[in-house]
Amino acid sequence: LYHRLEVPIPWRHRSNLVAHGVWGLLFGRAVARRLERLIHAGDWSVVNFHSQFTGITGIGIARRHAVPTAFTMHNPIWSDPTICQSRYQRALFWLERRAEAKADVAIGLSQLVTDHRVRYFGLARMRTAVVPVGVDGCWFESTPISDLVKERYSPTGEPLILLVGRIAPYKNQLALAQALPRILAAVPNARVAFVGPQDSLPYLQQVRAVVSEARVEAHVNFTGPVSLEELAQLYALARVFVLPSLQENCPQALLEAMAQGKAIVASAIPPVREILPEGTGELVPPMDHEALAQTLIRLLLDDGARAKLGARARQRAYDVYRWEKVASRLIEVYQQLAPARAR
Repeated sequence: LYHRLEVPIPWRHRSNLVAHGVWGLLFGRAVARRLERLIHAGDWSVVNFHSQFTGITGIGIARRHAVPTAFTMHNPIWSDPTICQSRYQRALFWLERRAEAKADVAIGLSQLVTDHRVRYFGLARMRTAVVPVGVDGCWFESTPISDLVKERYSPTGEPLILLVGRIAPYKNQLALAQALPRILAAVPNARVAFVGPQDSLPYLQQVRAVVSEARVEAHVNFTGPVSLEELAQLYALARVFVLPSLQENCPQALLEAMAQGKAIVASAIPPVREILPEGTGELVPPMDHEALAQTLIRLLLDDGARAKLGARARQRAYDVYRWEKVASRLIEVYQQLAPARAR
């Protein structure tokens, strides 16, 4: 049993760093006020924070009432050791570091990011735990594809390549755009769907420019955000799922694609290797769009290879990342924080 507290303040990322910080602190302050009332109203075992702004304002309140706290580290940039050593990035996310230090336990979504926080930021190893993101059981179910979705993305059964993630440089949609001419030379009717909200307008324009210069706009669909119902249908429709990211922690879309039994081509970066060990996905260097193109061509043309890869990925998701498995690991962390309360 758990409770979720929602604060009625419209939250969105702002490109202006000062505005983003001020708005974040206002959001955190509102959360803290609501949290104080909630703690007064009931007996709580643990409070788990997921944002630097809520953590920095709320952990002290929970501690004042003798409620143990956890802070979950979601930021994917700390998978990159160069960024970990950047004074600018460390200063930009100093609230995150403060929240980690104040919490009773810092939960990493991947072993690599947790190791980097210990190595580069001085986080005490004994106060860390690694619990990945979980994937809901509904993603293991088959989804019927509507005529409308088929008409939009694959009207005559064209092979669809799917990339799900916010349009941002670290997600590296540019690599797939650069690989597309090579892919279409071998699979002329292939299509690509870039699914996700715009995080950086200049970057979106850069990706669109590469597509336009190659004159392959007819094969590409920039969908923006889609509903969960449409996303499930896109997973079902896709031949191959692509994740060419430069940085990751534990990407939800990758786990969803695995649960759907999709053949996956992803970046050979350590957090992704944790999720996709050998035989469960094809990993390529993140900046090598030629290798990305060759791997995608091979899978698009080989039904048997796609089926085997997808089946292994699905089994991996079921055995390790299914929500019931992840929840049990999280409960263990909570029980260590508050054994008497948890009992």
